[in-house]
Amino acid sequence: MGLFGVRPGDLLSVVGLFGAQIRHPGGDEPESAAALLDPAWSAALEDFLAQHFTDEHAAAGIEIIRKLGPHGELLMIAYDWIHAPAATKARATELGLALRAAAENDPRFVVQAGADVFDLTHPAVPASKITGFARLVAALPEGVRPIIVYGGDSGSDFNAIKDALQIAAGELPASLAHLRELFDAVVDRWATENDIISVAVAGPHTSAAFTD
Repeated sequence: MGLFGVRPGDLLSVVGLFGAQIRHPGGDEPESAAALLDPAWSAALEDFLAQHFTDEHAAAGIEIIRKLGPHGELLMIAYDWIHAPAATKARATELGLALRAAAENDPRFVVQAGADVFDLTHPAVPASKITGFARLVAALPEGVRPIIVYGGDSGSDFNAIKDALQIAAGELPASLAHLRELFDAVVDRWATENDIISVAVAGPHTSAAFTD
């Protein structure tokens, strides 16, 4: 959420956590979906971690990324082996996919998967990176269209931008197929194609293929 350094006085909305966290214009901190603030949810995340993640996973290069709220609340956990060393990449992939399968078979979670990474999200939070944008757009005054700036560092981010462009073309993306009423509320006030800006967030290990 701090990617663009947006401050309260900038009067910009910021969306994070697959649309489950939104900081509204002028707000000092983001609002998180209520389901993510339930202590039972953070306990479930910790329980999965304790049950399934071992020293072998860490040694292979699988990283645990804790996604926290403004007061340190544990909201989501991502398991990431994108940057696993070449010597252990194959093992990291094997272990990572087994972790993902375990999560997919656990009714407590929904899995948002990308290339060599997945997030554990709450079943009450649609695992779609476009829903947060859509909810903000639906609340805009009549006649106001947004400019969408999207910072992406994974394949799922790339898919979200494609979804945003589909809506700009008046088409229903698969990520909103279960939220048809939300799509209908925003399609006529969505950002135009030229007002959807994608920023690739690149680091020392980012492949040229992803940046392209």
